Amino acid sequence: MLRKAESTLQSSYGSVQREKSELQSSLKNVTAERDLLKANVDNLTAEQEELLGRIDKLNATLQGNTEEILRKVFTELRNVFNFVVCNTEKHCPAGWRKFQYSCYFPSTTKKTWTLSREDCHSKGADLAIVTINLKFLLKNVWIGLTDGGVEGQWKWVDGTPLTLTFWAQGQPNSHQGRNQDCVEVWLRTKGDGDWNDENCSVEQHWICEK
Repeated sequence: MLRKAESTLQSSYGSVQREKSELQSSLKNVTAERDLLKANVDNLTAEQEELLGRIDKLNATLQGNTEEILRKVFTELRNVFNFVVCNTEKHCPAGWRKFQYSCYFPSTTKKTWTLSREDCHSKGADLAIVTINLKFLLKNVWIGLTDGGVEGQWKWVDGTPLTLTFWAQGQPNSHQGRNQDCVEVWLRTKGDGDWNDENCSVEQHWICEK
């Protein structure tokens, strides 16, 4: 009787040992699979980061190429325009300055951007749309560019979106959160003008165009 019980216990113990061994083997397999999956995830993460880096570089290159293409297209269009109207003489009213194919009126007083535009309207004109360097400017002036409609979407006063730009370095920047939605031309000592975004309520000289 005791021997039979002992034999039964030994048999049960052997079965438990075999199950334990099988479980340990299964655990090793699961652990190995887990480690393999983790390695695959790490590799995929690294590949994702590399792809994102490539995408950022491609976007930067594309943006640079797009701006260069736009500049070339604008230059060609301006050349065609100049060719078409080269024999057309435009006479400007008294007090206005003729520059290429437009008439410009630089103010002698200062107003806010809105009041400056109203003054231009009273003269049958609007704030200037600047696509060239106005070399005759002798002071900082408001021009007809604003993102007052949607922040960051710069448009000219005639509703056309901004393409060709002459922003000064670091501009536009809405300096110190001042809600700078209007644009002025900064006069430089060399006679060139760069753009700066400024608060529309600042009183500044302005320039009309027609």
